Amino acid sequence: DPFLPEPLRALCRRLVSIGRGIGAPPPSTVLHGPWGQLHCRAQRVEATQAGEGNDAAVLVTLVRRWPLPLHLARRLRTLPLSPRQREVALMLGLGRSPEDITDGLGIRRNTYRAHLADIYERMGVTNRTHFMAALLGG
Repeated sequence: DPFLPEPLRALCRRLVSIGRGIGAPPPSTVLHGPWGQLHCRAQRVEATQAGEGNDAAVLVTLVRRWPLPLHLARRLRTLPLSPRQREVALMLGLGRSPEDITDGLGIRRNTYRAHLADIYERMGVTNRTHFMAALLGG
């Protein structure tokens, strides 16, 4: 298909080789785009594993990895935070310093501290390390 990106076309050609039993290493490729990465991996599954007579099958695994800002924004949408608290939390999650956050949002240091305390309380965490673990793990 001429509309597929070349890495995906190459993966398809290798899949055909594997399906025919030609000794090719398990193909994998990573496609990069503005919405993240798509990790594609394929491997031949023998008849005993596939459970189908004497034929073999090809197992294809696709894993989508979101870019960090998009992942954080989607996660923050599910939390009981105000819009301003989400902005502070997003910048915090992206590793910005308190000075970057206060300057970027045009807020005072005390306002930042108040938002931070509310964010931590609502998320049930006590420090930035626990905040990041809750944000990325949830």
